[in-house]
Amino acid sequence: MYPSQNEPMPAYRAATQAGLDDRTTVMRPAGRDLNAASVQRPSRQENPSTSCPPSNMGWAAAALLFFWPLAFAAFSNAGSVATLWLSGDRVGAQHASDQAKKLGKYSLIAFAVLFVLSIVLYVVVIASAVSSMSAYRA
Repeated sequence: MYPSQNEPMPAYRAATQAGLDDRTTVMRPAGRDLNAASVQRPSRQENPSTSCPPSNMGWAAAALLFFWPLAFAAFSNAGSVATLWLSGDRVGAQHASDQAKKLGKYSLIAFAVLFVLSIVLYVVVIASAVSSMSAYRA
């Protein structure tokens, strides 16, 4: 009932007995066959050694930790890098990768600025409190 694992499948046996060459035969539902060699495949115009740009998900996580309002856009851009790359939009993937990195860096800068401003504010408040305390002692 089932062919053994060492025997080829019936469709393959029929194709080899019909005298077809090594081309792969694909059966359509209507019973017509389509030789895979006759199907035109898209040519690769870009260098095959190029790879997908980094998603910079780490910078998006930094945006989440340091300045969360920028994290939404950073994660959105970082998450779309692979999708854009696989759909063929190489420029869009690189742009999304760069945007995620830039937003992560902006969040780190915003955190540093806000941290320094808060330290300055605390120093001013404490200095003001100390100077007003000396007015009450005398």
